[in-house]
Amino acid sequence: MAPCQQRGTEDQPAAGESHTVRAVQHPTSTPLQYDDILSAIMVYSLTTALVLAAVIVAPQLVNGPRKPTFNGTGDQVLKAMAAWDGQWYLSISESGYGDGRDKEPKAAFFPAYPLTVRALQGLTGFPSHVAALVVSHACLLQAMVLFLAYTRQRQRCGIGPSDCRVGLLALWAMALFPTSFFLRAIYSEPSFILLMMWLLYGMSRRWHIGVLALIAGAATATRAVGIVLVAVLAIHVWCSGGARWQRSRRLAWVLPFSCWGIFAYSAFLGFRDGEPLAFVDAHAEWCWRPGFTFMEKVQALLVFEPIWAVYDSESAVYWATRSEGLAWYQSLLFANPFYYVAAAVLIVVGYRKNWLTRDEFVLTCGLWIVPFLTRSFEMGMAGHGRFVAAMPPVFLVLGEALSRMPTSARWAILILFAGLLFAYTVLFAGGYMLV
Repeated sequence: MAPCQQRGTEDQPAAGESHTVRAVQHPTSTPLQYDDILSAIMVYSLTTALVLAAVIVAPQLVNGPRKPTFNGTGDQVLKAMAAWDGQWYLSISESGYGDGRDKEPKAAFFPAYPLTVRALQGLTGFPSHVAALVVSHACLLQAMVLFLAYTRQRQRCGIGPSDCRVGLLALWAMALFPTSFFLRAIYSEPSFILLMMWLLYGMSRRWHIGVLALIAGAATATRAVGIVLVAVLAIHVWCSGGARWQRSRRLAWVLPFSCWGIFAYSAFLGFRDGEPLAFVDAHAEWCWRPGFTFMEKVQALLVFEPIWAVYDSESAVYWATRSEGLAWYQSLLFANPFYYVAAAVLIVVGYRKNWLTRDEFVLTCGLWIVPFLTRSFEMGMAGHGRFVAAMPPVFLVLGEALSRMPTSARWAILILFAGLLFAYTVLFAGGYMLV
């Protein structure tokens, strides 16, 4: 396969010259270095220590009806990271999806993560919440190593500056991002990010498309938005060279194979209760806007109403309604639209500055658009700040921006991220609705 032409940072053309996108070369030497592993371990350890400290001190900092009951040590500290969606994942890992007759919305939670937890539990005898945290943190650490290896590969391919600080700054930004506490909790985002990084890394290394399709298929079994990785892989295959009929023939088997995860899950749901798309109905169980029509949703999305409705006191999704007495600066429901809009701005900047490759741009656009179209209206942007934490290319752009800032501004942003991360973790461990 010939290498694809992708967007990448390059010198701006002189006046009167055309702006062309150069082909990316794919070096065959292994870009994974010992320094990448050590740097990833350092970032992971320091940022995770911050999250752990927040959980431990939560009983002293959270007062009122949500005050944690644990003493800040031992097993109860671990269980504090199993709130909200974590309870559903633990239930699935312990007792499966049931027979479909109880109408619980378990089907909304895709099986790859809880099945991995169950397998580890069977191998080690760990309690389910311990096994779940081991899986989450192992995936997060691997994803961080791959993130640095991928940034180094981008540099060797002529994408981005040669300054190695950019990759490390991007990793610090991702690890300290305010909603990244979800990446240390019992959630499926760490495993999804790991698969995403494997796909990006594999495409940059020109792995066999069968291996890439296997990775994309696993992502479709992890989260519904994993279908975006299938689209990215399809574009990658189409641009990989060869005659049109050859590319069409490759896509004919790559597309269905790269959907193996969601196909298998749908088949399971179909055999269980005759509803192969039960995960769609299960998502509908979480809705904060009763009685709306499809056209009302379409009209609202066209004017980006889900973003500003969060701040309308007469709206059904007004942030304060479900913030349980938290102030605006404490509420993630208040902040979700800000984080999501900021991600959109970074995507646009990354595109215009040529800081993102074609694959990264398509991937990030898909990760942004799909949740916005499918869940922002119903849930008042709930969860969308968490979704930003699972968009690695956004942090590549942020790393580029940070590297160009004065040192004081760079430190100010990272310290702000760390403070918000600590505060959100305290509230999450205290049982507040941080979604």
